[in-house]
Amino acid sequence: MFLDRNHDKLQTHRSKPLDMQRAQALNPEAVKHWFNMVEELIVKTDIQRENIYGMDESGFPAGEPGKQCIIGARGTNTQHKQGGADCENTTAIIAICANGTSLCPTIVMKGWGFKEA
Repeated sequence: MFLDRNHDKLQTHRSKPLDMQRAQALNPEAVKHWFNMVEELIVKTDIQRENIYGMDESGFPAGEPGKQCIIGARGTNTQHKQGGADCENTTAIIAICANGTSLCPTIVMKGWGFKEA
């Protein structure tokens, strides 16, 4: 079997979907630039914790099987599966303040209006 012959270089992983633009943008130079901006705009200007929010969104594509078993380099933790962003998504948006408080989560689905809880 192929994996048996190459077990010193390859192993199986569970893939994680990753949008192609995000995969291309996530590199050491971009990460360093981000932390330089944080230092310049937040740390040096002494913005208070209660005025700093972090927001994240997670998309859940309809009909997407999620993680799949794939073959990748031995010793790596995560293998990403690149794909397009042209499918229908349900999105969860979460916002957390640096002081420990949070805003109510928001779920975005295909539709024509906004429904408050």
